[in-house]
Order: sequence, then C-alpha cells, then structure tokens
Amino acid sequence: MRSAAFLTLVSLCLLSAGCSGVSKKKSHTVVPVSPEAKLASEDLDELMRFSGEFARLSGDQRLAECDHILQMYRAGQSMGLRLHLFLAQLLTESCGDVRETSSVLKTRQSEIRDERVRNFLAFQAQVLARLEAEIEQKRALDLNLKFSQQQARKRKRELISFESEAKNCESELMSCESVLEVRTVELKTLQDKLDALKSIEQNLGGAQGR
Repeated sequence: MRSAAFLTLVSLCLLSAGCSGVSKKKSHTVVPVSPEAKLASEDLDELMRFSGEFARLSGDQRLAECDHILQMYRAGQSMGLRLHLFLAQLLTESCGDVRETSSVLKTRQSEIRDERVRNFLAFQAQVLARLEAEIEQKRALDLNLKFSQQQARKRKRELISFESEAKNCESELMSCESVLEVRTVELKTLQDKLDALKSIEQNLGGAQGR
C-alpha cells in the first residue's frame, strides 16, 4: 500500500511538472508577426528595427520597399504605415513626397499615443528640415554659379567682338594710311610738275625780256 501510494505520488508530481513545463513553454511561444502587421505598427522598437534594416538595403532595394509601403499606405492610411513611409522616404528618392508625409505627421502627431515615438519623429523631422535647408542653399549657390558663368561667357563674347572690331579698325586704318601714302606721292609728283612748269614759264619770260 505504501509502495502504491508512493508511486501514485511520484506520478502526480511528474505529471504536475510536465504540465507546468508545457504551460511554461506555451507562455513563451512567440507568435510570428507578418511583415504587413509590422509595417502597420506604431511601436518604437519596431520603428527602430525597420530603420536599421532599411538603412542596410541597397538603393534599388530601398526603392522597391518604399514603393511597396507607399502602395499599402494609399490603400489604408494608418498611422503605422505613415510612420514607416516617412522613414523610408528619408533615404529614398522618387518615392512620393517626403515633405508632404512629414507635414501630415506634424498636423496629426497628437494621434501618436507613445511620447517616445513623437520625440523620435520630431528629431527625424528636424533632420529633414536641415537637409532641405542645405539643398536649398546648394541650389542657390548653383544658380549663382550658373549666372556668373553666363555673365563670364557674355563678357568673353563682348571682348571677342571688341577685339574683332579693333582689328577691323586697325585694318581700315592701315588701308587709309596706305591710300594716304599713295595720295602723298601723287601730290608730290603733281607739285614737282607744277614747279617745273613755273620754272619753264620764268625762263620763257626772261628770254622774252631780252
């Protein structure tokens, strides 16, 4: 009887331990989360995870992922998708308008329940504002450089035109000097002939007086 009771007690203990283990295993079972559910999440840890993984993608992969999120966002504009789209657009070109997304988030940030997410979003928005300011500054510098280059080309054309006109004037002046030299020679020839005629007249007049 004691042996039977002992075995029964041991069996109950083992069964209890086994059930406890099963219960413990069940409590630690991780339920897989779909990619769509992750993208719809507003959780800060998820946003940080997404930011890190997205940053490690290549340019083409980023564009493909950003386009995928953009299409999901257009189909159902949840806050989680909007947050993920904003983060994706920060590192991707030709994927919607990041300034528009940022503006929408700014006007609807009160809908974000987690203050940490709001702070994280505010930081990212300041980064975007700084980048836009640098882009605008670079664009202004490029415009100034382009204008300066245009003015330099214009001045160069004017200088070439001036030099061409100066050469033409110099050529015309040389031509005029050449003509003047010819006219001077002709005038001297005529003067010599006139002087010869005067000399002949004087000689004839003197002969007649005798």
